[in-house]
Amino acid sequence: MSRYALLVERGILFPQDTRELARVLHNSWRHSSPGLEQQQLQTWVETLARDLRRKAVPADPGASTRLLSFYRDAESYEPALEFWAWAKHPDKNRADARTYGSAIELLAKQGTSLHRLEELYLQALKRFPGTFSEYHLSPNAILLDRGQPTKLSGVSMSLLQGIITARLQHGDWRNAYLGLDTALRLHPTQLPRRVLELFALARPLPEKYTVILLMCRSGIVPSAKTLTLLLNSLALAQESTDQWPGPISFTNITLSTAMLSAWQAFIGAGGQLEVIHLNCVLRGLLGILPSSSNIANNNLAPQKQEVEKLVLRTVRDLRETYGHLGIPLERSTFNLLISMGDKLGRSELVIEGQERLRTSGLNVPPESFLALMRIAGGQKEARLIQESWTQLLGARTSRSDRDMQSLIDIRDRDWHHLVEACAQSNCLDFAEEQLAETESLETSLLTPRAQDGLREARSRLTESTTLGSKASAAADTATNEGMSMDALGMDNSNMTSGLRRAIDGVRSQMLMTTLRNFHTDPIPSSASSVDTSTSNEAYRALYDRVTTDQVHDVTRLSVPASGSAHDATPPTTSPATSSTGFPLAELRFENWKTVNDLLVLAEEESHSQQIAATQSSERDDLKDVAKADIGHISRGYYVSEAYTRYFLKDYDFSVL
Repeated sequence: MSRYALLVERGILFPQDTRELARVLHNSWRHSSPGLEQQQLQTWVETLARDLRRKAVPADPGASTRLLSFYRDAESYEPALEFWAWAKHPDKNRADARTYGSAIELLAKQGTSLHRLEELYLQALKRFPGTFSEYHLSPNAILLDRGQPTKLSGVSMSLLQGIITARLQHGDWRNAYLGLDTALRLHPTQLPRRVLELFALARPLPEKYTVILLMCRSGIVPSAKTLTLLLNSLALAQESTDQWPGPISFTNITLSTAMLSAWQAFIGAGGQLEVIHLNCVLRGLLGILPSSSNIANNNLAPQKQEVEKLVLRTVRDLRETYGHLGIPLERSTFNLLISMGDKLGRSELVIEGQERLRTSGLNVPPESFLALMRIAGGQKEARLIQESWTQLLGARTSRSDRDMQSLIDIRDRDWHHLVEACAQSNCLDFAEEQLAETESLETSLLTPRAQDGLREARSRLTESTTLGSKASAAADTATNEGMSMDALGMDNSNMTSGLRRAIDGVRSQMLMTTLRNFHTDPIPSSASSVDTSTSNEAYRALYDRVTTDQVHDVTRLSVPASGSAHDATPPTTSPATSSTGFPLAELRFENWKTVNDLLVLAEEESHSQQIAATQSSERDDLKDVAKADIGHISRGYYVSEAYTRYFLKDYDFSVL
């Protein structure tokens, strides 16, 4: 921008220069950090916007679109509204359909009502008709040839993206999905990634998973960040179950299988391998493993022992495959082994993580020795407690720059974990020995934090008998709970089949040098319980009825006199195919089915939220009744007639 003022003064800028300048400013904001850099960018944008309004630089719709997007990302609404008032003026050089799409996204984020935004969307369709845009962007539009790419000038996907964003932000999931169905019908393989990722960011986990699998199947590769979001969401869902950590459960296996399937689809569509994705998948796989209490009680059936061996072998194989492909692992991978070992109470994972750090020339964090000591206490392994404590002392000891003496920084929590572990393992004599040895040291060799911890540890040691009995009782309770959960049973015959297929698929996909053929080798696009009882033939019949002309044969369509959206000539080329092996006609059909599945999932989620809200409101009403000592009240449920049967089926009448 150093020469911008000179260029403006000489009047030598062209519209494409204005557009490029706005693009650079917007992209710079996306990669900037809060502070002086962003303040400078905002100043430059205000300068450009002011010069556009006073006609000092030539206007361009692309520049207006970029500046509105900048204001949206920067959440600068006051200058944005001022600029939009200028841009929407009926001047073809100021705005086009893309500009309206950007404005709709901005106004949705700013808080404008959905009704107003829908009006703005229709206004844009009428102002910029293109090749019958209003028809082609409607849910009921029909394509001449479903087997070929759509080539229509002036049909703005940015405008459609804008209204989809607004609908999602306002909770209108039904019309948002209808907009997605329209977009997929027009451009099943060339849809802007961000349109689909809007759903992955805004919708619940089952819908998020389904949308990302749809993207991969279409050859639209999700961003690495979007895949990370999905994998982390699946891992959090796994760890939030009542049985985690505990015995091997069918739920945890299902969630890990979904993680593997999503990763496999991402790689198969052309996504790049990254360490963070490996870490997410390892987290999910390790989350399947039984807790140490179940292992100590020999509480694993043969089928579940097989699952455990499969998981541990896969964790090792995936790490080795990354090495084979020349992708170096990072500290985060080894720290993951340590943290998961700590959560599950499995010392072998912690030890492996420590060894991998050492062989990689990385420092082993002191917290890993604390984790190992905690686990050793639960497993009553006195020797491992002593080894872990010795290693912790080494990690907590450093050289003083002043006198080159060893300076010990044993912290309060270190002593706490030592005393607790020794109490659990009936080796309190070791804790007493370490405590006495440290107390005999000169005060100058202990940090103030270590001195405070020493005094606290002495008081804890006097309570060790009570602590040990409580810990033992807790361990017994955990074991018994694990047994009762495990006794609930699972479908053992099918427990590993899906997991094993997903593992084998990821292994082979990682080593492939070509894209996956999703047509001949599909990956399930739903991890939920969507009813699939409807036959494919019934789906096909309905699809043909709503997506083809029922009066004329599709191969002989012509343009009606009124100027409908159909092309003038029938197709003569061979069927087109996506980069993932799908004929476009078949891909459009599969996408249509998937959107219908997404609508079912969204409706189920909406029902669940409405029931929860109604039950909460009902409980509040009952509290008010009790306070007022009213004997009777007539309640009105704010549930639409379509939801009545669902509501009555699941309503908890115990609150009455």
